[in-house]
Amino acid sequence: MFDVLLITSTGVLNNIIQIIVGCLLSLLLYYASGNKIKGADISHFQNILIILLASLSGMLLPLTAYGLIPVLGVMFKLGCKPGSVIPLLVSNALFNTQIPFTDPSFIWRTGINRVIFAFVAGVCAGMIINKLNLGETTLLKSKELTSLWEKPQNISGMASLFMRSINTFGIYLVIGVTLDTILHEYVLDTVIDFVFTNPYTMAIPTFFSTYDVVNPFFLLTMKIVYMFLNLTRMSALLAVLKLKGFAAYTGYYSILAILLAIPAFV
Repeated sequence: MFDVLLITSTGVLNNIIQIIVGCLLSLLLYYASGNKIKGADISHFQNILIILLASLSGMLLPLTAYGLIPVLGVMFKLGCKPGSVIPLLVSNALFNTQIPFTDPSFIWRTGINRVIFAFVAGVCAGMIINKLNLGETTLLKSKELTSLWEKPQNISGMASLFMRSINTFGIYLVIGVTLDTILHEYVLDTVIDFVFTNPYTMAIPTFFSTYDVVNPFFLLTMKIVYMFLNLTRMSALLAVLKLKGFAAYTGYYSILAILLAIPAFV
């Protein structure tokens, strides 16, 4: 029990630091933009560029899902459409600039496929949302996100922005980190031991052992599977996405995983 409390508290603290960094970056973005996006007449070509930039930003920002929440809030405040917001969440899930330092399995020589796939996945998600002409209230909890910016913000107002972020989404963070700790410290090990030792399930690892596990399609598929097992990230998605949006997000990545698995196992 002490181990669970220690790991959970460390995880919560790390994500709180992420939110602080996200608040700072969102304030800088708000003032750097000069509020020029809201109400602007954006052409189709400019809209595509915004989607490309959003997907790229999701990868370049040194933020995980909770750190992105203040950034999503300021993007709605500035008048960005869902097709320009969702790509951040999509691309960031597979790659962000923290991964080369925190994921020991990441190697640039083989990880470049992951980087490219994350960017393409984000762009495609934005294009699909724009094509379907989905409004901001369809997929995202836009009211909760924009409520972070109810009052004019400045650098001295960062504390209030942070507190509103914690008050609105903190419960998701604590529950998500706690469940993630329990899953990875206890449940997964038990399931893996059962699969490898039970005579009825040993066929599963035997089946996978016959395939090339360094196949790039297989590796990308496993990254998506691991993303679904990251309950901290999943809780952040539940915090900012409506149930319809969460279903669309998980369904989108499930389809991508299936498409990647086909060449990996054929």
